Amino acid sequence: MRRILWVAGVSLALHTLVFILFDRYRDLTLNLGALFVHGHDISDIPPVMGAGFGVLAIIVIVAGVLFDRLVQFLWHDSE
Repeated sequence: MRRILWVAGVSLALHTLVFILFDRYRDLTLNLGALFVHGHDISDIPPVMGAGFGVLAIIVIVAGVLFDRLVQFLWHDSE
């Protein structure tokens, strides 16, 4: 359990770092958030970005945990 929480925390930290550093990732977040929030005004950008950020965070955490499980499975399978 502790390992899964550690992997989820690292995945979320990487997600936040990539969001801050890369403009294309922020555009992806905005476009993904627009699917869930029906706002098309300039004042609706923070809720749209928040929704996109949350959805991408969940996707990144799930992908990180699945990748960790795959590596763990392959590591124990090779022994």
